[in-house]
Amino acid sequence: MTLKTVVELQYVDVEGEGGFSHQDSGVNKVATRSPQVGLDKAAFSLQFPIRPALDYAVEAKFTDSSAHIDRHYFTFRLPSLNTKFELGKNRPFIKTDRRTEVYPLIGTAYWRNRQYHLVSETQFELNSLNLTFNASLAQQRHLGTREAAKDPSFKMLVYDDGPPKDGQTFEGGAGLSVQYRPLKLAAWGFRGTLIDDFDWKNQLSQSIQHYDDLGDKTDRTHFWIGSRLDFDLASWHLRGEIIKSQDGLLPRHGYYWEASYLLELPGTYLIHSIEPLFRSDTLKIGGVSPQLANPLTWDRAMKTLAIILGLDRHLALNIEYCLLEEETGSALSVRDDQFLVRLKMEI
Repeated sequence: MTLKTVVELQYVDVEGEGGFSHQDSGVNKVATRSPQVGLDKAAFSLQFPIRPALDYAVEAKFTDSSAHIDRHYFTFRLPSLNTKFELGKNRPFIKTDRRTEVYPLIGTAYWRNRQYHLVSETQFELNSLNLTFNASLAQQRHLGTREAAKDPSFKMLVYDDGPPKDGQTFEGGAGLSVQYRPLKLAAWGFRGTLIDDFDWKNQLSQSIQHYDDLGDKTDRTHFWIGSRLDFDLASWHLRGEIIKSQDGLLPRHGYYWEASYLLELPGTYLIHSIEPLFRSDTLKIGGVSPQLANPLTWDRAMKTLAIILGLDRHLALNIEYCLLEEETGSALSVRDDQFLVRLKMEI
């Protein structure tokens, strides 16, 4: 049995002064500008070997205000076929590790939240290429909302993690990645139908003004496709990713790129490594114009500046600044840049 513990404490400060005398005017208000400290998460995961080719993993997650089972799944391996299967609740197979606390915009929108799925992964070699093929059948995640960074004031449309809805549907997907060190290229596609009528009615028709003007509001089209390129050589890390989707009559697309350099500091007492990182994000909504009173319709861009300090093999300190730009359909601007400090312990 393997036990893994991750604890994250964070400090968040949203741009501007807090307090009653500095409250925003108009319809768009930042909920809390005052600096705040809290438990981002305490996660405890267990992995149980049931038999040589079968494991079960479960993770419980706690915050200052909630506790829940975050993910749990069986893993079954067929070594003779270089294949493994995952059955349970986890992120989509195209998820990727990130160096920052804040997710890329398209990460939050598409692959951050969990789903119940059956996923296969088959690996094989072709000359000097390492290839991985994935197939997936998942319970459709409903459309929901989530914050773009850490401040929850202006939420964006995402594929959400929640209980099944009446009219629940399923989603199929496949992906292929090709690795030729130091390059790795992945591409994927998922297709299903929107949940009837929670998605097309509650989350689109009733939540986005003028959505019905685009055509048949009961349209249940759902797909998303994407690609990611990684370059990791010595201490350099470069990544680019692009995703395009269609939900009902609402098209979206986004992309990001990031670069970092890991500087090892052997022999030092307090800091073992420093990794500066820069990321540039974009997420655009099609079909409808940005509406000042409705953040779901906003086009967004975010630039993240981060420094990751390795204190030892169990402790890391992230210092991040997120510069957000929102197209609100108005000359009025939203001031919600965010500064974050996170201390992470992983054992």
